[in-house]
Amino acid sequence: TVDLYFVSVIPQNKDLESYTGIKVDETNGAILEINDDIKKLCEEYGHTFVDLHSLLLDEDGYLKKDYSDDGIHLNSSGFQVWTSLIKPYLEK
Repeated sequence: TVDLYFVSVIPQNKDLESYTGIKVDETNGAILEINDDIKKLCEEYGHTFVDLHSLLLDEDGYLKKDYSDDGIHLNSSGFQVWTSLIKPYLEK
């Protein structure tokens, strides 16, 4: 058998709005719904949901500025969090 692992969609930072026009509050709300749906599907079909999203949040519910240089893509600090989270799953 093959084990499937689904990693959550990461949040966005409010700074993203200043140069894209993206409404981050709306997008982050949609991301939470998507993650809930992914988690439910994982539970239904016996797969593993890996919650990276919550590890990347700041106190206001946005992507922590330390983890991204542009508000949407992870930088090396963000990828360190990701790596530390998924490494145990890769070692199984």
